[in-house]
Amino acid sequence: MNREVIPNLSVDCALFSFDGNQIKILLRQEKILLNGKTYNKYKLPGDHPFMNEIIENTAERILFEQTGARDIFMKQFWVFSSLDRLKRNEVDFAWIKNRGLISERVITVGFYSFVKKGVMENQHLIPEATWVNIHDVQNLIFDHEEILQKAREQIKKDIEHQPLVFELLPAKFTLAQLHNIYELLLEKKLDRRNFRRKVLLAMPYVKELSEKQKGVAHKPAKFYAFDKKIYDKHIIHKTS
Repeated sequence: MNREVIPNLSVDCALFSFDGNQIKILLRQEKILLNGKTYNKYKLPGDHPFMNEIIENTAERILFEQTGARDIFMKQFWVFSSLDRLKRNEVDFAWIKNRGLISERVITVGFYSFVKKGVMENQHLIPEATWVNIHDVQNLIFDHEEILQKAREQIKKDIEHQPLVFELLPAKFTLAQLHNIYELLLEKKLDRRNFRRKVLLAMPYVKELSEKQKGVAHKPAKFYAFDKKIYDKHIIHKTS
């Protein structure tokens, strides 16, 4: 592959995971030297596309090179093109100069991605990468806080009409887990009884299994699974 990059174009990925209790985001730690002092900043995984690489392949490459994960859900959601996005902070701009990058204007295509807990735990992260609770994110480089916030806003819209939450849940899950992940992604409280009623009546693709939790201190809950075939039929029926 031609490794020559397009210097004025980049791809940044907001990679989310659900550990059973919290939504986490993957960040890279960067140490930036400026005027003899070292600053610790964080950034979303990203890179420039190669000259002979389409944007989607760039996003796939970034996620694989920095996590070791393949074939995970991702979606392009926005383009970030503010004229000053790289030069708002002297420390941030030093990161560019220290890496020998000469372009002062870079347009970024944003992708958000979901990875399941099991995949997350078995990833081969690069040393600079770490999973951070979404509510603990701070000190991001350039406009990456804006990119992350835009991703979160888009996800709130998308999960209302697409079954994206199941990209974060394990193959077998409880209704409590489903309820929890909707609350975390939507960032609001949902009445538990109303939510359960909505799932059972309006989501026939959430299929009840014969299995229950084991080894729990409370009454074991039933397991459910997302059935894509039923979902596809459900969508066709709704739109026809």
